[in-house]
Amino acid sequence: MVQLTGMAVTLTTDGDDDSDTDDHLYIGIIGSGGGREFPLDSEKEDFNQGQTEKFQLGLIWQGGFTDGSTKYPKQSEPGKGNDPARIPLDLDRVNFVYLRKQGDNTTDGDDAYQLQELSVVLYGPASPSMRSFRFNGQNKSLWLANENGHVVYLEEIEG
Repeated sequence: MVQLTGMAVTLTTDGDDDSDTDDHLYIGIIGSGGGREFPLDSEKEDFNQGQTEKFQLGLIWQGGFTDGSTKYPKQSEPGKGNDPARIPLDLDRVNFVYLRKQGDNTTDGDDAYQLQELSVVLYGPASPSMRSFRFNGQNKSLWLANENGHVVYLEEIEG
């Protein structure tokens, strides 16, 4: 078993009017050995129109991802309650990675979100234990809302 120890998430919100959201976004991992959702909400303002944001959960060993703009979602620092290493998730048995927007059951209360691009890199304890997933709208952003659906599954990038 190669334990999942961290995630690097790069999320780009579309630049159109009203593309941003105040709703919660979650990265979900599903595998033959189980799964879990991890909230991306941080102490800083998130999911802003036309912005690319970077989130780190747990430990990642690849250099160059972390910089002054990288955010730790709440409780996702190593050893905290939302650290991926605290959950027994086998990196080799991950089948799906997805993004989910939390909505409510009303149209008026739903704060729609327009995703432009998303990449998620899952890390094991040491190189070369990593897997990469992405959503690339290829010039067609995706709305996540009550009217459009709340989940998008990412494609695994080989290599």
